[in-house]
Amino acid sequence: MEVQTVSAIESISGISPEIWNGMRHENFPFSRHEHLRMLETTQCLGKRTGWFPTYLLLGPKTPTSHKDSHSTLAATWFYQKTNSYGEFVFDHEWADLYERCGRPYYPKAVVAVPFTPATGSKLLGDPACVKDLISAGPQLAKRQGNGSFHHLFIPGGQKPLFLEQGYAIRTGVQFHWRNRNYASFSDFLQQLKKKRRKEISYERRNIDKDLDIRLLSGSDLSPQWADFAYDLYQKTNLEKMSFVCLTRAYFQELFASMRPYVQFFIAQKRGTGQPVAGALFLTEGSSMFGRYWGALEDRRYLHFELCYYAPIETAILSGVQNLEAGAQGSHKISRGFLPTFTYSAHQFFESRIQEAFSSFCVHEDEQINEGLANYNEHFPYQEGNVFGEAGVT
Repeated sequence: MEVQTVSAIESISGISPEIWNGMRHENFPFSRHEHLRMLETTQCLGKRTGWFPTYLLLGPKTPTSHKDSHSTLAATWFYQKTNSYGEFVFDHEWADLYERCGRPYYPKAVVAVPFTPATGSKLLGDPACVKDLISAGPQLAKRQGNGSFHHLFIPGGQKPLFLEQGYAIRTGVQFHWRNRNYASFSDFLQQLKKKRRKEISYERRNIDKDLDIRLLSGSDLSPQWADFAYDLYQKTNLEKMSFVCLTRAYFQELFASMRPYVQFFIAQKRGTGQPVAGALFLTEGSSMFGRYWGALEDRRYLHFELCYYAPIETAILSGVQNLEAGAQGSHKISRGFLPTFTYSAHQFFESRIQEAFSSFCVHEDEQINEGLANYNEHFPYQEGNVFGEAGVT
């Protein structure tokens, strides 16, 4: 089908939630209309953080309205960025190179979920339109004055589509958990090497006895718990001297509009119910994503329980196949998470820079592959130790 129209809007409110969500791929809650909309309406975007959205819509005819279900075949989105914060695919050395050459690196265009290092498709709708989506983005970004175009955390299966259109692919590594058809958490433990099995069992047994571990979901996700989640997020970021990008209003809206997809693991003091710590996850379909962790008190093994063990147990019980517990963290290997390749696609609008970046990616890949060899002795499973690709079930 030949796409006849390409249009752009600056707010996702310009297209109905039903049409947008109807084009989505399952297993990636961050691409839901309500989530992208709340980023706009709760002051997480704009001048304060340096994210300015554009939503790209492809249709077969000149639409009378974006809310017309026949006017949109496919869609994606990108942000004009004035900095590199909140991306988790680090390009500070390239920004420095531009500066030393007396050239502006910003603005740039980024296809991503702000402040979210999670893999999932941002190319929505008719598969026959995917190539048009990929080519239309840079064309519009150039007209907006951007010097480059970046797709962050793309599924591994989409790499050939970007390579075909001249993008350079950059590889990263995270640590993800895969469900091997476990019947229970005990079944999962039995697949681990004896040393790892004993360590995990010991850590779960020796969480401080005055704490109760709970999973909050559905109607339990009250505004008070949203406030607690924000307070933990703010505390963690301030301790790390990181910029606090998300707002209290975002967490309130998340717990209200995204309630079916939110899971909040908490620890409370036994008897009083006073909350001590929490870990926030979003789950859709067969995928589960860890987002934010924080604690008001330093308690032994509590981070492992709320961020790894309790979510794994919940994933097994609910049939979740893939668990991403956030960026980085080689310590996750001993908890059953395996090194997993992540990918991003990059296009610089100057050919010489694109060639240099492509060479850089090749050299970086070699370093990554050399580094992966160091993980071999730490693999936790008795068998089946393989590297995976993010976004591939």
